Parts: sequence; C-alpha cells; structure tokens
Amino acid sequence: MRGAPRASTASSIVRGERRGHSPRVRSLVVNTPHVALFEDASRGIVWLIRRPTEGAVSAEIVDCYRRCLEAADARHARMGLVVDVRNTVLREDRVFEQGMKLVRARATRSFARVAVLVATPRGARKAHQVRQEDESADFVTYDPVEAERWAAGEYVRTPRDEGALAPDERE
Repeated sequence: MRGAPRASTASSIVRGERRGHSPRVRSLVVNTPHVALFEDASRGIVWLIRRPTEGAVSAEIVDCYRRCLEAADARHARMGLVVDVRNTVLREDRVFEQGMKLVRARATRSFARVAVLVATPRGARKAHQVRQEDESADFVTYDPVEAERWAAGEYVRTPRDEGALAPDERE
C-alpha cells in the first residue's frame, strides 16, 4: 500500500541500513512521543524523525519538535539536519503551520544544512511551498542517501536537481 507507514523504516534509517550503507550506530539524543532526534557524529548528521501517530493534536506534535531542537547546541551548528517526514500524514491546520514556522526557523539557525526527506509528490509540493515561504535553502528529496549526503555537506546541488522534485509533480 503506497504511502502507508512501514514499521521498520525509522529503525533501519537510524541504523544506516538503507541503500547499501554500512550499519552505523546513531545515538538517541531526544525521544518524544511524536519525534525523535538522533545523531551520527562520525558523519556530522542529525536525524529528526517524525513518527506516525494517529489522532495526534497539532500543538503536541509542534511541542515535540521544539523539545528535540532545544537539544541542539553549538557543536550542531557545523552539522547537517535530516528531517524525515516520510511516515507521517500531511497536516495543514493553522495551529500546526504557525508552530512549525517557528520550528523551521530554529532548525535553520541551529544547523549548517537542512534536508527534508519526503515520501510522496504531495509531500514534495508542500515542502517546496514552505521552502519558498520561508526563503530557505532546504534540500527536498525522496532519497535518504541524498538527504544524508546533503546534510553531511557532500552533495553539490546542480540546476537539474531543482527540477527533480518540482512542486507541480502529480501523484
């Protein structure tokens, strides 16, 4: 079933087992009911992984993001952040949007680079829309390897990349 959350995805990403990557240990920094923050200090990457949660209240989700990002300190300013929202349902209510605007600003200030990992064309469109509204340089991708490379500072964006996840893609 397309778009359905896979229980093993977050744990396999955390262990670094996707797409031929050798397993590596990522340290859990903060764990909340809706969001977890992991660090891979060896690559200079922090993962912010949103969990699928049925019926969650928007304010609670925003608070979980905020609590995770409060753990960012001066050493994280040189690291990249991967925001993994592949296992979530798109939310567009006012409370969520307003709260997430502050969360995104904090993420941009706290990390050198931000990659947003999405699962669907609809998620990519939303991420591009938010990127334009925030005037941010976040990198949006479907590929966890690309997201890691961007966050680690190993990926150089080309003009072709801008069209790869164009906001007008259809599901």
